[in-house]
Amino acid sequence: MSERAEITKKTGKTEVYPFWNLDDIKKMVDIFTGKEQWHWRLAFMFGLLMGRRVGDTLKLRWSDIYEENGRRKTHLMIEEEKTKKETYVLIPALMWSEVFLYIAKTGADPCADGYSNCIFPGTNRKDAAYRAAFKKAAAEAGITYPVSTHSTRKTFGYYGVKLHPYDPANIDVLQKFFNHSDRTTTLRYIGLTQEKQDNYSKDWANVMTDILDGKKPTIENSPVVTLKSDDLRDILVLAIKKGREESDDLSILNDLISTIEQKRVM
Repeated sequence: MSERAEITKKTGKTEVYPFWNLDDIKKMVDIFTGKEQWHWRLAFMFGLLMGRRVGDTLKLRWSDIYEENGRRKTHLMIEEEKTKKETYVLIPALMWSEVFLYIAKTGADPCADGYSNCIFPGTNRKDAAYRAAFKKAAAEAGITYPVSTHSTRKTFGYYGVKLHPYDPANIDVLQKFFNHSDRTTTLRYIGLTQEKQDNYSKDWANVMTDILDGKKPTIENSPVVTLKSDDLRDILVLAIKKGREESDDLSILNDLISTIEQKRVM
Protein backbone atom coordinates (compact mmCIF):
# COMPACT_ATOMS: atom_id res chain seq x y z
CA MET A 1 0.00 0.00 0.00
CA SER A 2 1.37 3.43 -0.88
CA GLU A 3 2.47 5.75 1.91
CA ARG A 4 0.51 8.51 0.23
CA ALA A 5 -3.21 8.25 0.82
CA GLU A 6 -5.52 8.54 -2.11
CA ILE A 7 -7.44 11.81 -1.86
CA THR A 8 -10.90 12.08 -3.33
CA LYS A 9 -12.40 15.47 -4.07
CA LYS A 10 -16.03 16.30 -3.35
CA THR A 11 -16.65 16.13 -7.08
CA GLY A 12 -15.78 12.46 -7.00
CA LYS A 13 -12.60 12.95 -8.99
CA THR A 14 -9.43 11.36 -7.67
CA GLU A 15 -6.58 13.76 -7.00
CA VAL A 16 -3.50 12.65 -8.93
CA TYR A 17 0.10 13.24 -7.97
CA PRO A 18 3.42 13.89 -9.66
CA PHE A 19 5.72 10.90 -10.15
CA TRP A 20 7.13 10.74 -6.62
CA ASN A 21 9.51 7.95 -7.63
CA LEU A 22 11.83 8.82 -10.54
CA ASP A 23 12.22 5.12 -11.37
CA ASP A 24 8.51 5.08 -12.24
CA ILE A 25 9.17 7.54 -15.06
CA LYS A 26 11.75 5.21 -16.59
CA LYS A 27 9.36 2.28 -16.26
CA MET A 28 6.64 4.17 -18.13
CA VAL A 29 9.01 5.14 -20.95
CA ASP A 30 10.27 1.56 -21.22
CA ILE A 31 6.72 0.20 -21.44
CA PHE A 32 5.74 2.61 -24.23
CA THR A 33 9.01 1.77 -26.02
CA GLY A 34 8.59 -1.99 -25.62
CA LYS A 35 5.13 -1.79 -27.16
CA GLU A 36 6.44 0.52 -29.91
CA GLN A 37 3.87 3.12 -28.87
CA TRP A 38 6.07 5.92 -30.14
CA HIS A 39 3.26 8.46 -30.26
CA TRP A 40 2.43 7.88 -26.57
CA ARG A 41 6.09 7.97 -25.59
CA LEU A 42 6.39 11.35 -27.32
CA ALA A 43 3.21 12.67 -25.66
CA PHE A 44 4.52 11.46 -22.30
CA MET A 45 7.83 13.27 -22.82
CA PHE A 46 6.11 16.48 -23.94
CA GLY A 47 4.27 16.47 -20.64
CA LEU A 48 7.37 15.77 -18.58
CA LEU A 49 9.83 18.07 -20.33
CA MET A 50 7.54 20.96 -21.20
CA GLY A 51 4.72 20.71 -18.68
CA ARG A 52 1.95 20.86 -21.27
CA ARG A 53 -1.61 19.65 -20.71
CA VAL A 54 -2.44 16.51 -22.62
CA GLY A 55 -5.16 18.26 -24.65
CA ASP A 56 -2.74 20.94 -25.84
CA THR A 57 -0.01 18.38 -26.51
CA LEU A 58 -2.09 16.11 -28.72
CA LYS A 59 -3.21 19.08 -30.84
CA LEU A 60 0.32 20.25 -31.60
CA ARG A 61 1.27 20.74 -35.24
CA TRP A 62 4.73 20.49 -36.77
CA SER A 63 4.50 24.24 -37.39
CA ASP A 64 4.45 24.75 -33.62
CA ILE A 65 8.02 23.48 -33.35
CA TYR A 66 9.40 24.14 -36.87
CA GLU A 67 9.78 27.36 -38.83
CA GLU A 68 8.54 27.44 -42.45
CA ASN A 69 12.12 27.10 -43.68
CA GLY A 70 12.56 23.89 -41.69
CA ARG A 71 14.58 25.47 -38.91
CA ARG A 72 13.84 24.21 -35.44
CA LYS A 73 12.15 26.68 -33.09
CA THR A 74 13.80 27.37 -29.75
CA HIS A 75 10.49 27.84 -27.93
CA LEU A 76 6.95 26.56 -28.17
CA MET A 77 4.36 29.33 -28.25
CA ILE A 78 0.72 28.27 -28.08
CA GLU A 79 -2.57 29.45 -26.64
CA GLU A 80 -3.71 27.10 -23.90
CA GLU A 81 -7.09 25.60 -24.62
CA LYS A 82 -8.22 25.76 -20.98
CA THR A 83 -7.02 29.22 -19.95
CA LYS A 84 -6.97 30.91 -23.39
CA LYS A 85 -3.63 32.37 -22.30
CA GLU A 86 -0.54 32.37 -24.47
CA THR A 87 2.38 30.33 -23.16
CA TYR A 88 6.02 30.45 -24.23
CA VAL A 89 8.12 27.43 -23.27
CA LEU A 90 11.67 26.36 -24.09
CA ILE A 91 12.05 23.25 -26.26
CA PRO A 92 15.05 21.52 -24.60
CA ALA A 93 17.58 19.38 -26.45
CA LEU A 94 16.18 16.17 -24.97
CA MET A 95 12.75 17.02 -26.35
CA TRP A 96 14.25 17.32 -29.81
CA SER A 97 15.92 13.92 -29.35
CA GLU A 98 12.49 12.48 -28.62
CA VAL A 99 11.02 14.18 -31.69
CA PHE A 100 13.79 12.75 -33.91
CA LEU A 101 13.24 9.28 -32.43
CA TYR A 102 9.52 9.57 -33.16
CA ILE A 103 10.21 10.60 -36.76
CA ALA A 104 12.69 7.75 -37.25
CA LYS A 105 10.39 5.10 -35.80
CA THR A 106 7.12 6.22 -37.40
CA GLY A 107 8.30 7.67 -40.71
CA ALA A 108 6.50 10.93 -39.93
CA ASP A 109 7.22 13.77 -42.36
CA PRO A 110 7.26 17.13 -40.55
CA CYS A 111 7.51 19.20 -43.73
CA ALA A 112 4.51 17.59 -45.46
CA ASP A 113 1.82 20.14 -46.41
CA GLY A 114 3.96 23.01 -45.20
CA TYR A 115 4.29 21.79 -41.64
CA SER A 116 0.54 22.17 -41.08
CA ASN A 117 -0.11 18.53 -40.19
CA CYS A 118 -0.67 17.39 -36.62
CA ILE A 119 2.29 15.76 -34.87
CA PHE A 120 -0.11 13.18 -33.42
CA PRO A 121 -2.40 12.09 -36.27
CA GLY A 122 -5.76 10.52 -35.60
CA THR A 123 -9.31 11.29 -34.60
CA ASN A 124 -10.79 13.39 -31.82
CA ARG A 125 -10.52 10.30 -29.60
CA LYS A 126 -6.76 10.77 -29.20
CA ASP A 127 -7.16 12.02 -25.62
CA ALA A 128 -9.12 8.96 -24.56
CA ALA A 129 -6.71 6.60 -26.33
CA TYR A 130 -3.69 8.14 -24.64
CA ARG A 131 -5.35 8.15 -21.23
CA ALA A 132 -6.19 4.46 -21.61
CA ALA A 133 -2.64 3.60 -22.71
CA PHE A 134 -1.22 5.66 -19.84
CA LYS A 135 -3.44 3.95 -17.26
CA LYS A 136 -2.44 0.52 -18.55
CA ALA A 137 1.26 1.39 -18.53
CA ALA A 138 1.05 2.73 -14.97
CA ALA A 139 -0.58 -0.52 -13.83
CA GLU A 140 2.11 -2.58 -15.57
CA ALA A 141 4.79 -0.40 -13.97
CA GLY A 142 3.36 -1.23 -10.54
CA ILE A 143 2.68 2.39 -9.58
CA THR A 144 0.43 2.33 -6.52
CA TYR A 145 -0.22 6.06 -5.92
CA PRO A 146 -2.76 7.88 -8.11
CA VAL A 147 -1.31 9.08 -11.43
CA SER A 148 -2.81 10.09 -14.75
CA THR A 149 -1.76 11.87 -17.93
CA HIS A 150 -1.88 15.09 -15.89
CA SER A 151 0.86 13.75 -13.60
CA THR A 152 3.55 14.57 -16.15
CA ARG A 153 2.68 18.28 -15.98
CA LYS A 154 2.65 18.16 -12.18
CA THR A 155 5.99 16.33 -12.20
CA PHE A 156 7.55 19.17 -14.20
CA GLY A 157 6.53 21.61 -11.47
CA TYR A 158 7.37 19.38 -8.51
CA TYR A 159 10.94 18.75 -9.60
CA GLY A 160 11.27 22.34 -10.74
CA VAL A 161 11.10 23.27 -7.06
CA LYS A 162 13.23 20.35 -5.90
CA LEU A 163 16.01 21.27 -8.35
CA HIS A 164 15.98 24.95 -7.34
CA PRO A 165 15.34 24.85 -3.57
CA TYR A 166 17.25 28.05 -2.84
CA ASP A 167 15.65 30.17 -5.52
CA PRO A 168 13.23 32.45 -3.66
CA ALA A 169 11.25 32.95 -6.86
CA ASN A 170 10.80 29.26 -7.74
CA ILE A 171 7.06 29.17 -6.97
CA ASP A 172 6.51 32.50 -8.73
CA VAL A 173 8.22 31.15 -11.85
CA LEU A 174 6.04 28.05 -11.86
CA GLN A 175 2.89 30.07 -11.11
CA LYS A 176 3.51 32.03 -14.31
CA PHE A 177 4.48 28.87 -16.18
CA PHE A 178 1.20 27.18 -15.25
CA ASN A 179 -0.87 30.38 -15.56
CA HIS A 180 -2.19 29.97 -12.02
CA SER A 181 -3.95 32.82 -10.23
CA ASP A 182 -1.94 32.54 -7.00
CA ARG A 183 1.03 30.80 -5.37
CA THR A 184 -1.14 28.66 -3.10
CA THR A 185 -2.76 27.05 -6.13
CA THR A 186 0.67 26.24 -7.56
CA LEU A 187 1.92 24.71 -4.31
CA ARG A 188 -1.15 22.50 -4.04
CA TYR A 189 -1.11 21.67 -7.75
CA ILE A 190 2.44 20.31 -7.86
CA GLY A 191 1.97 18.28 -4.69
CA LEU A 192 4.19 20.23 -2.30
CA THR A 193 1.33 21.05 0.07
CA GLN A 194 0.42 17.37 0.34
CA GLU A 195 4.07 16.39 0.73
CA LYS A 196 4.50 18.81 3.64
CA GLN A 197 1.34 17.48 5.28
CA ASP A 198 2.67 13.93 4.90
CA ASN A 199 6.04 14.92 6.38
CA TYR A 200 4.38 16.56 9.39
CA SER A 201 2.46 13.34 10.03
CA LYS A 202 5.59 11.21 9.64
CA ASP A 203 7.66 13.44 11.93
CA TRP A 204 5.01 13.31 14.67
CA ALA A 205 4.67 9.54 14.27
CA ASN A 206 8.45 9.20 14.72
CA VAL A 207 8.26 11.19 17.97
CA MET A 208 5.40 8.98 19.19
CA THR A 209 7.40 5.87 18.27
CA ASP A 210 10.25 7.03 20.51
CA ILE A 211 7.82 7.77 23.34
CA LEU A 212 6.20 4.34 23.10
CA ASP A 213 9.65 2.71 23.02
CA GLY A 214 10.59 4.56 26.20
CA LYS A 215 13.14 6.74 24.44
CA LYS A 216 13.59 10.47 24.78
CA PRO A 217 12.25 11.88 21.50
CA THR A 218 14.55 13.99 19.39
CA ILE A 219 12.93 17.15 18.11
CA GLU A 220 15.02 19.02 15.60
CA ASN A 221 13.93 22.61 15.52
CA SER A 222 17.10 24.50 14.59
CA PRO A 223 16.17 27.26 12.16
CA VAL A 224 17.35 27.04 8.59
CA VAL A 225 18.48 30.30 7.03
CA THR A 226 18.64 30.64 3.26
CA LEU A 227 21.03 33.15 1.72
CA LYS A 228 21.89 34.14 -1.82
CA SER A 229 25.40 33.00 -2.74
CA ASP A 230 26.64 36.58 -3.19
CA ASP A 231 25.28 37.57 0.23
CA LEU A 232 26.89 34.52 1.85
CA ARG A 233 30.21 35.51 0.30
CA ASP A 234 29.86 39.06 1.64
CA ILE A 235 29.05 37.78 5.13
CA LEU A 236 32.08 35.48 5.15
CA VAL A 237 34.30 38.37 4.06
CA LEU A 238 32.78 40.51 6.83
CA ALA A 239 33.47 37.77 9.38
CA ILE A 240 37.12 37.58 8.35
CA LYS A 241 37.48 41.36 8.42
CA LYS A 242 35.90 41.72 11.85
CA GLY A 243 37.96 38.85 13.19
CA ARG A 244 41.09 40.75 12.27
CA GLU A 245 39.93 44.14 13.49
CA GLU A 246 37.99 43.32 16.68
CA SER A 247 38.59 41.14 19.72
CA ASP A 248 35.09 41.02 21.19
CA ASP A 249 33.76 37.67 19.91
CA LEU A 250 30.21 38.33 21.20
CA SER A 251 30.04 41.68 19.42
CA ILE A 252 31.30 40.13 16.19
CA LEU A 253 28.72 37.32 16.46
CA ASN A 254 25.85 39.75 17.07
CA ASP A 255 26.89 41.88 14.08
CA LEU A 256 27.04 38.84 11.83
CA ILE A 257 23.65 37.54 12.99
CA SER A 258 22.15 40.99 12.39
CA THR A 259 23.58 41.03 8.87
CA ILE A 260 22.27 37.54 8.17
CA GLU A 261 18.80 38.53 9.36
CA GLN A 262 18.82 41.46 6.95
CA LYS A 263 19.93 39.41 3.96
CA ARG A 264 18.18 36.10 4.53
CA VAL A 265 15.77 34.93 1.87
CA MET A 266 12.23 34.89 3.18
